[in-house]
Amino acid sequence: MRLGIKGYNLKLVRDSEYSKYIDHLSDAQVADVCGWHSKSQKTQISGARKDHRIFVSDFSKHREYTDEAAQHQKYVPSVIGFFCYNTDKRQLLPFAITILDTKLTYTTQDTPEEWQLAKMALDAADANFQQMRHFVEVHMMSIPVQVEMMRSMATNHPIYALLDYHFFTNFALEHLARTALFAAKSDYDQTMAFGASGSLRYIYQDFDKVSFQDDFPTDIEARGLRYLPIHRYAKYGKKYYKAVKEFVTSYVHAYYPTDAKVRNDSELQLWAKRASQIKKIHGFPTEFRSRSDLIKLVTHLVFLNSVKHHFMNGAVTWHGSTAPYSTGAIWNKPLPTKKGVKVNPLDYAIPLEKVPELVSVNANFLRPVPRKYTALETYNAAPFTNEPKLTKPIAEFHNAMEALEKTIVEAESKEELQMT
Repeated sequence: MRLGIKGYNLKLVRDSEYSKYIDHLSDAQVADVCGWHSKSQKTQISGARKDHRIFVSDFSKHREYTDEAAQHQKYVPSVIGFFCYNTDKRQLLPFAITILDTKLTYTTQDTPEEWQLAKMALDAADANFQQMRHFVEVHMMSIPVQVEMMRSMATNHPIYALLDYHFFTNFALEHLARTALFAAKSDYDQTMAFGASGSLRYIYQDFDKVSFQDDFPTDIEARGLRYLPIHRYAKYGKKYYKAVKEFVTSYVHAYYPTDAKVRNDSELQLWAKRASQIKKIHGFPTEFRSRSDLIKLVTHLVFLNSVKHHFMNGAVTWHGSTAPYSTGAIWNKPLPTKKGVKVNPLDYAIPLEKVPELVSVNANFLRPVPRKYTALETYNAAPFTNEPKLTKPIAEFHNAMEALEKTIVEAESKEELQMT
């Protein structure tokens, strides 16, 4: 289940990538998870690689972001996790986990205790990554361009109205981040390996790596997730993205009947000029030359602040973490430096006295959303309801959301581990 709601670092292993970590694995170690396929290949790993079934989550730099002041108590190692898509079981399953700190690679062939500990290390790294990447990709990317939007456009500008509707919670994050995330002794600081200080170091370095050009289709293609049909964000996100783009296209066409109207919109062009010059903001267009330019950017911002945000953060944070094996840190003692020693995973689990803080920080993300604030009733408010030319696009969007809701509910009802 947790593999289905995380995986925003997950990518396809291409060609000879990561060879030094996995090419030495025996056929038995690989086939135990992947199943026996591609017998024409020299090894099972080469066969699975050729079939586009090997994926990786690479957290090889994570140890450096561990909260230095608390690393004697909690930390996250630098770790790389390798997964195989088992086509018979229709599951993405881990088959090797390399702990770079100890230079040890664990597989399902190791003792259950060693394998459990390796999975705990990988899960802790993923938890820290997902929280901070969501903060960078959604909030740190959106807030600066929102500020420039407010400086450049009138509040009744159609693009302002649409984006302001989706940006509405961003400024609250400026306060919440200072008081709940990046504050010393907060529940987050006490339970996540990065803590407040490590998280700040991470987001400022990660911020320089993200771009407005990396929209949903670009991201999915770059990570090779088209080869993973069960990845829920890729599978359902594709349908949401299509619906959002169709609505944004109708919306833009309603106000801009020609490309010239876009080029001659001084407020829109001023926003592009200002936002593209913000330090560390990459890929924002310097100008809008056509309706398609505008549609691409606005679709990305709407999708980012609605669909992707809630895929990465919200109820999934609550469901994606649980004591003792799936928390945001490895606790109490260093990881073993050799294999074959007796290991008790609970020795590395969160201390009992810290569980209330863990529950508290995750419960903050369990936010049931009233129907009127969901995609099923999006835009049922002024100024959108005051515009007759938006009546049809809004109705079509609602119909698309209703159909998608039914599709997802029906599909998930057939799964043993359902997305909630």
